[in-house]
Amino acid sequence: MRTPDGVTNVHVSSAMKTLTSAVLIVASLIALGCENIATSDRVFSTDHGVTEIGITRGGCLGPCPIYSFTAKSDGTVRYKGLMYVERKGESTGTVPVGHFNLLAQFIIDSGYMDLDDRYWRGITDAPTTNTFVVMNGKRKTVSNNAIAGPTKLWAIEELIDDMMAKTKWDSSPQTSDEKQ
Repeated sequence: MRTPDGVTNVHVSSAMKTLTSAVLIVASLIALGCENIATSDRVFSTDHGVTEIGITRGGCLGPCPIYSFTAKSDGTVRYKGLMYVERKGESTGTVPVGHFNLLAQFIIDSGYMDLDDRYWRGITDAPTTNTFVVMNGKRKTVSNNAIAGPTKLWAIEELIDDMMAKTKWDSSPQTSDEKQ
């Protein structure tokens, strides 16, 4: 958040992100209904069949962030930031496997694999977000233009971004110039 004099307050911004994440999770669970809330055995289970979860955010006619992020069930992640992001270039890192398993179970409980492949408003200057899940060897991709999809899809997008924000990065990102 910015103070009136334009200075960014990192502590307030971080606290707001944490609060937003908590609210998203609770709201998503409520939206799914109590019968779909996973038991602790299912939450900590690794036999959900999900091996990858990812997101790609595309551009718009303004300063929309452009990046891709993929997390695997072993906790490894890959990231590529292109424009309007704090972390530009390619990076690798890790997330807690338990965090991956919680998100995987939420995705299953949300019925992600049964969502339509495309939600489209036809607003050409609005960003399109693509999410994907690999479950039992089958890859499901959902494209969401201008937040046209159901709220549970929006929640999944936000939860993937939250997992990305909690990534422990291996090092500073590599830009294309550094790789040559």
